[in-house]
Amino acid sequence: MDEDLKEWIEFERNAREIIRRGTVPDSAGTLRLFQLLVFPSFDPAIGWEVFQRRLPSKPVAYYGTHTIWRRDVDGAKFRTPMERLRHPRLLHPTIETKVVELSCALVESILNRFRSLTIPGYVEPGRICLDGTRYEISLGSVFDGARYYWSNDRPPEWKHLSGAALETLRVLDSAAESAKAQDGRDSLA
Repeated sequence: MDEDLKEWIEFERNAREIIRRGTVPDSAGTLRLFQLLVFPSFDPAIGWEVFQRRLPSKPVAYYGTHTIWRRDVDGAKFRTPMERLRHPRLLHPTIETKVVELSCALVESILNRFRSLTIPGYVEPGRICLDGTRYEISLGSVFDGARYYWSNDRPPEWKHLSGAALETLRVLDSAAESAKAQDGRDSLA
């Protein structure tokens, strides 16, 4: 394996790990409720984390962080050996993060869907995936929780988990778009 390929593989592993580690809560009294990750083979990687914030004498609030590794931007820096030389030797992944306030009703609806699932903790091995999309979901806190992951087509036993995860991604993306549209209207006012 040539050195450029080794460097890209290590760079990609590091970028994915940054997304997986997630964001640090912005204050004491904040708890991560769940994390959803999408790692396509050739497109930007996406992470969503949803947090609950409990501050003294304030109502419970929820927010999400949407994190993207711009694989397209970083991949261009590795296209050719000459292009790679145009950039610093020590490269850092291009990571974009935005915070989106979420309603209590939306978060409770998502959590209730996950709470209602019954799935086996073990699925039969034997599925191989070289290219495609890897999904990960982490439910609960660092003290009590579970992490599930699958590639491309989910294991049949996890049909409902996969469906809930994909629907949650759609709902969170929609909430982010609504917040972005609202920000645009606010700036015009």
